[in-house]
Amino acid sequence: MATIDVSALEAIPRVPSPAVRKTTVAPLPDTSGEVDSPSEEQAVAQVQAQQRWRTRPLSPEDLKDATARYRSGKTLKEIAAHYGMSRHFLTDQLRAAGVEIRNHSMSEDDLRQAIYRYGAGESLATIGAKLGFSAKTVWLALRKAGVPMRPRQGGRVGLSS
Repeated sequence: MATIDVSALEAIPRVPSPAVRKTTVAPLPDTSGEVDSPSEEQAVAQVQAQQRWRTRPLSPEDLKDATARYRSGKTLKEIAAHYGMSRHFLTDQLRAAGVEIRNHSMSEDDLRQAIYRYGAGESLATIGAKLGFSAKTVWLALRKAGVPMRPRQGGRVGLSS
């Protein structure tokens, strides 16, 4: 049986898993002048705990709570933000627990209202907020329906000579 020299492996940079790579951790405040500053070990433990939390599945109690929140009408985005995880990660966990995920696409009535409101001059963001969709969802639905889109507001403006 051949032996492997593991000292060579220590020189290889470690790449975190995709879930950890997407995790953003707020920088620790500068406490150099404070007396009660946490030790370096405590700071590292805090960051590691935040990273573990963001990539770790929900506990059975939290999963039960997340399910109750979802069934009471909260959005996946709101619940995921509460638990510090991505909406996609939460969706996977809820589906695995047997929760039926709502299909939140625009109904014909929603589309009619969006077309009317857009024609009346409302912004995509305003329409989305009133109907319960993101501005991008409204934009996609209007484009698919063949509605001519206005130019972006606040976009690049040509230079005048």
